[in-house]
Amino acid sequence: MSKIFYSLLFTIYNLGFIWSRDKVLINLSKKRNIFLLGLIFLAILYIYLPLLKAPLVWDDEKIITQEINAVRNYSFFTRWGGKYYRPVVSLFFLIDQFMWHYNPLGYHLTNILLHFCNCVLLFVLAQLLWENKTLALMAGIFFALYPVHTESVSWIAGRTDLICGLFFLLSFINFVYYLKYKDKRAFLMAFLFAVFSAGAKEIGMTLFILCPLYAFLTEKRRIYLYSLFVFFILGIVYLYLRQSAISTIILPAIKHHGLTNSIFLAIKAYGFYMYKTLFPFRLNFFIGKLPDNILFNFFSIITMALILYLGIYAFFKRKTNLGLIIFWWLLTLAPAVCVVWGGLGATPVAERYLYIPSMGFCLFLGYIMQKAFLRKPKLVSVLVLAILLSFGWTTYKRHLIWTDNVKLWEDTVKKSPEFGLPRHWYGISLYKEGKVTEAIKQFKKTLNMPFFLGKEVSINEDKIKLYKAVVATGLGSIYIKTYFKTRPELAKEWYEKAIEYYPYYQAYYGLGVWYFERAKKIISHNEIIFDDKLLKKARHNFQMALKLNKKYQPAYYQMGIICWITADYPRAKKYFIKVIESNPGTELAGHAAEWLEKIRKKTHEGIF
Repeated sequence: MSKIFYSLLFTIYNLGFIWSRDKVLINLSKKRNIFLLGLIFLAILYIYLPLLKAPLVWDDEKIITQEINAVRNYSFFTRWGGKYYRPVVSLFFLIDQFMWHYNPLGYHLTNILLHFCNCVLLFVLAQLLWENKTLALMAGIFFALYPVHTESVSWIAGRTDLICGLFFLLSFINFVYYLKYKDKRAFLMAFLFAVFSAGAKEIGMTLFILCPLYAFLTEKRRIYLYSLFVFFILGIVYLYLRQSAISTIILPAIKHHGLTNSIFLAIKAYGFYMYKTLFPFRLNFFIGKLPDNILFNFFSIITMALILYLGIYAFFKRKTNLGLIIFWWLLTLAPAVCVVWGGLGATPVAERYLYIPSMGFCLFLGYIMQKAFLRKPKLVSVLVLAILLSFGWTTYKRHLIWTDNVKLWEDTVKKSPEFGLPRHWYGISLYKEGKVTEAIKQFKKTLNMPFFLGKEVSINEDKIKLYKAVVATGLGSIYIKTYFKTRPELAKEWYEKAIEYYPYYQAYYGLGVWYFERAKKIISHNEIIFDDKLLKKARHNFQMALKLNKKYQPAYYQMGIICWITADYPRAKKYFIKVIESNPGTELAGHAAEWLEKIRKKTHEGIF
């Protein structure tokens, strides 16, 4: 663990400051800086230690597998037309999978180390901006313990903000260094890290605006124009690559809501994030809707008006510190605000989207606390301690919930009772714990929820039907595993109901398994015969599953088994080869290889 930590920290330090070390204001080897960073590290270690026991949650395993496969078939770099384009994140997952396989401890350890590195970089940035260690320490430790970060750090699939934030800070630090010392190598590093940040998450592209804007605020006109030109070109290239996602996801979502309503939703989203920034408590993994009352709407409008006024004031008056904080928060939230229109996320807003915007807020908090400390040291010391204790305790308690899937989803269902997706996953977690009756109850409740996804993002009727089919298929799978011998008709009913909702390939596969099991007739311990009619129905459903998903490995495997049973060995061989080709590293692929060997012996010929 220590080797990984020191190598990662050393790499970050040298990537950003490998030249002109005599000019660098922050030397991480100095004893005082080591002590200050040690305080941040100990705070993180104590608060985040329970996370090392946390399991994979929600879609963690699916996302890890998906990202690793994308790297292995080289599609991770060329899929810029999809909903997301995050090749840098895919590479991080590949490295983690190489080191840890699917051990959750390793992935959580990586997330904690990434978060600590971001705290270090925020400490470095604060010193570079204001040359004050007290201010830098407060900014770093506020950021380390900020409760809203629990989702980004705890959820393995949500590490995109951690990785994007790492390169975001490296880019901006190098840009500030370039402004101070006119070292063009620093500008090159800022440019490269901005590319990496945008390649980790869409928020990274806000650097293309933030960097030139900061140069303008510092009254470095020549650098402003130069950086504006370079980052403008980079932004145009990025938008060109992502034009498909913009035209097929964002614009149709705006059209669905209407322009006026879309603007109002964006204002409400900013209002929500401002409230959550100031009061980062009562955390919720699934925030299914924005508050909809006069008080919240008024707060959102006032917040937006005030932020815009301060931004315009800072811009024209060249108020560097105020402008940096305002534009950092405003710009880095812009991509997250787009999510509220639908088509991009399961919920209109999420706490993890505040990870990078909160860097600006923690800089601001450190700045005002340091200034106040000079006037009222005792009072401010008590206030800072109170803030840190409240942040730390909230974060620690939240991580205890993240260490247990059942607790996490139970907490989420309590806070978002009218939404189907968290209740569905609550049912899944209960089933995995052996609480079958309670799991079935939650699955059935899910189908009657007014919304499956977040309220504002539920704009695709086909997707809602698909989710219902997924839930019904899950019920069929529970019944076939637990009640097949006593009440076999229940599983069949739910699989058929799933197909009525939506032609879902796993529902057809489940129905195929049901017919296959019903087709079996046990004659003796060593002899099984099959009912031809039921076997034919099983074959039909497996074929339907493959028609809907040509890469679905289990259906190929079952087709191979049926062809073996019916002595159609050439087709059986083709299906088993398909099993191996579709995903060679799985257990099913190993079984398929064994069947191919049996076919070879049976037919006295080579497999290929």
